[in-house]
Amino acid sequence: MKLNSKLFDSIRVSGKKDATPTRDTSPPCQWKGCDKPGPHRAPQGRGRDGQFYNFCVDHVRQYNASYNYFDGMSDVEVDEFRKDALTGHRPTWKSGANAWAHGTRDGTRNEEAAARVGPTATRGPAFTGLPEPPRRRNTAAN
Repeated sequence: MKLNSKLFDSIRVSGKKDATPTRDTSPPCQWKGCDKPGPHRAPQGRGRDGQFYNFCVDHVRQYNASYNYFDGMSDVEVDEFRKDALTGHRPTWKSGANAWAHGTRDGTRNEEAAARVGPTATRGPAFTGLPEPPRRRNTAAN
């Protein structure tokens, strides 16, 4: 790199600004009766995803120690939540067994699916019952 380059001389770097929040930029602590700044966020609870309380260090520790996401849910609801959490709360089905696509939901087949997947569906539409003659490789040089 040339130190006397026109491009090198035109580069200007500004000083870094302090990225830490100050007492003036932090919202106040939302704990009742507290007047300290509240830079620490705590979730508001189930059903309020993306909403947070702002607490000071002491109150966020106290809040987190008593926080229970499953408060108010029965054991059955908690078990269902845990089971659905394994797949990210998204619908799943068995591999190769999409009942909606094949028309075989709940083990029954409707007429439309029976027409699409009839007795010849596995062999193709032009099945004649005769075996296909073996293909031979052309070995003659052209």
